[in-house]
Amino acid sequence: MLKKVFFMAALAAAPAVSAQAERALSWEDCSAIALKSNPALANYSYSLDAAQYDYRTALNAYYPAFNLSYDASRSGGAAKDSTSSSLSFGATEKLLNLGTRAAVKTKKASVEQARQNLRYNSAEQRYSLFSAFAGMLYSQQYVNLAATIY
Repeated sequence: MLKKVFFMAALAAAPAVSAQAERALSWEDCSAIALKSNPALANYSYSLDAAQYDYRTALNAYYPAFNLSYDASRSGGAAKDSTSSSLSFGATEKLLNLGTRAAVKTKKASVEQARQNLRYNSAEQRYSLFSAFAGMLYSQQYVNLAATIY
């Protein structure tokens, strides 16, 4: 089924390529067109991007947190006005937090898993495309041979 999908994607893009130049699609052209427009590979690529984002977000726990707040208030009547204000600044840094360390390691493993999923799926799609392309070349040669015989 996947072979047919990729072969159809390559054939659908073929008029755009052949309109530019009258030539047959090479393996490189066919592979580039099919893999560029493959929604499954795009999904795995987005999953990898999301995992990398989560990993970088988890790394933020290692950095110090800063807090700045300002408060102003005014009270009293016409005869006696009273204004008060306060400013506070705080900084915290967790020196040893094993939960954070474990979360970062988990996110890093998720990035590696997403990378391997993308790589595996890409190889699987290339194999399917290559099988369809080889079948198409075989059929073309068979048609050419039949035309020569008859």
